[in-house]
Amino acid sequence: VFLWFEDDLFCLVNMWFVIYYISQKTNTTFFRVFPKEDKMRWSGFAKSEPVELVDCFQKRVELKASDILLSNHLWAAYVDHDAATLKKLSTIVSNGFRFLPDVIQAQLDRASSDDKPGRPQQALIDILNDGKSNFYEIYEDFWARNSIYGFGDLQVYNMLKEMEIEFLGEPF
Repeated sequence: VFLWFEDDLFCLVNMWFVIYYISQKTNTTFFRVFPKEDKMRWSGFAKSEPVELVDCFQKRVELKASDILLSNHLWAAYVDHDAATLKKLSTIVSNGFRFLPDVIQAQLDRASSDDKPGRPQQALIDILNDGKSNFYEIYEDFWARNSIYGFGDLQVYNMLKEMEIEFLGEPF
């Protein structure tokens, strides 16, 4: 199985699930196809030219049994909301997961604490405090500040609605 997942939190969580699900059903060889590295780290495959995608595929990495086990543990800890285990797993070095400490920290930062909103919600508050009110501007600014999450427009839209924040424009 060739796993074409990006490095952001949304993609990695989905990849952990896919690895978990398939590895429970069959003995499969997994290969991770990484997006090219860039300054932002989180832009992924979207802006890649066809020749760059071929290069990414040619540089694929076979996941070892230890990578699959790590992925399964990451999935279980994510599902259980086990912050301590996620933090511990983030220190494991794996050829299958780049930027794991950063991504796990982003996940841990999603939770609110001490009556403070989580990192994504605080980012939206900051963006609104900067004077943005149009959904597309809000989303673009959110992506620039927090692309590590890999959230699409619908996820940002739902966060705004959940926070009962009014804005202009609908994403659909």
